[in-house]
Amino acid sequence: KTRLNLSVREQELMILRSAHHYACDYVWGHHVPVALEDGVSKEDILQTCVSLDEMSLPENEKALLAATDELLASANLSQTTWDALSSHYDEGQILDIITVASQYLLFNSVNNVFGIRLENDSMPTLGQV
Repeated sequence: KTRLNLSVREQELMILRSAHHYACDYVWGHHVPVALEDGVSKEDILQTCVSLDEMSLPENEKALLAATDELLASANLSQTTWDALSSHYDEGQILDIITVASQYLLFNSVNNVFGIRLENDSMPTLGQV
């Protein structure tokens, strides 16, 4: 596993947000257990499925997920999002944020385009924990 300057929690929140954004059960189903194993609560996992205004996550994580949304939608960051992000993360971490968002744009796309399904019915689908 590549070492990033982001916590596993931050990475998993981004990955789950991307799965929700792209409606990808496969990525969601594989990363909910990883997030739970790494101590992300069920409530925080479900926060990745709500609008930014509805989130009750810490400000750094809201900035992280706002950046995830913008990167997935436009491959760019607004000045407002950059400012919010840079108040919590350094440039190396922001590069890692861009990397994770880009990787999961690819992973979600491949899984969706090829219709890859979860291996079994016991795995959570979108919005389930």
